[in-house]
Amino acid sequence: MKKTTLLIFGLILTLSGCKSNVRDSSPNLLRDGIQFQQKKVVVDAQHAKVIMKATGNVVPVEFAIRRATDPDRRMDVQGTVVDSGRGKVFGWIAKLNETAHSATLKHFPQLEVQADPDQPFEVSGYATGESINRGYRCGPISTIFTPEKGKVYLAELQFVGGGCELHAYDITQPQERIPVVDSAQNGGFANAVPGCKSATASVNNQPVTTQFCIKSIMLQPSQYRVSVNDQTVFSGTDYERVAFVKTVKEGAVTGGCNEMIEAQAGTTQKPVAFKDLPADLVAGCHITADAEGRAQPFSKDEACDKVFYKAMMPVLGKVVPVEVARQCVVRIGEQTVFQDRFSF
Repeated sequence: MKKTTLLIFGLILTLSGCKSNVRDSSPNLLRDGIQFQQKKVVVDAQHAKVIMKATGNVVPVEFAIRRATDPDRRMDVQGTVVDSGRGKVFGWIAKLNETAHSATLKHFPQLEVQADPDQPFEVSGYATGESINRGYRCGPISTIFTPEKGKVYLAELQFVGGGCELHAYDITQPQERIPVVDSAQNGGFANAVPGCKSATASVNNQPVTTQFCIKSIMLQPSQYRVSVNDQTVFSGTDYERVAFVKTVKEGAVTGGCNEMIEAQAGTTQKPVAFKDLPADLVAGCHITADAEGRAQPFSKDEACDKVFYKAMMPVLGKVVPVEVARQCVVRIGEQTVFQDRFSF
């Protein structure tokens, strides 16, 4: 999930720029007439719905989207939303605000669109408003995520302090707001190899989303970032063994990774014959053989570490250890909330 904070700043003069760099599918009076509420989107089970809202300020927010399959790569403006105060002021006041904004200004409490499943979907929010002799602006800021069919998502621009943040949530179950992993941000991990993986588990009857990212860098230690419900629990490299302990609001988080090693023959770069491996390496690292007598990949865990380097020295060159994957796990207390393998 993307969390970007930008300062709202005052301008002496608000400039109205040309929109040639975007498409505009937003409602207008000539095409859509007077509207007292936004258009509702009915989505079938093979698609997803994305709702766009703003909260925390009455400044209008313009939302735009871009689908992965759009031939025109410009952002497509969907319209403008305004936080009417529903749930914060008397219901009739909120309803009056919504009706007035919808009918006259085409500012709605929320916007809804259909999204294709398993395809990156980008949402952008841009807040702009005016008071006496001053203009205010925040953004545009965007988030990219991959919807799943049959699900409902909320892209919410939140005014926080002197800035704004754009968050995406899975709200398929109305009582839950599950943060959605943002493939655009990821702190430089968006196009990384092997990349980012995530999993959602229930801990104490509450959804917990874990995101685990690895970026392999040639001739350098790989970079890691691990978060639990958008709280970073580990950020660093594998210069030393990846293992972490951190307490967050959901509980004590522990985790780490083990290298998956393939012992290859130095002349062929293929798995070495099991019989050519030192006995102490086989025993300490629990190495097994396949049906053809070749050594299978093994986990270089803490027990293996104790014998690995000493055992490899006599055969190094004839046998070359190659990392082929990382097996990673994250736990909250005694419960495993993430377990996956990253292939290199």
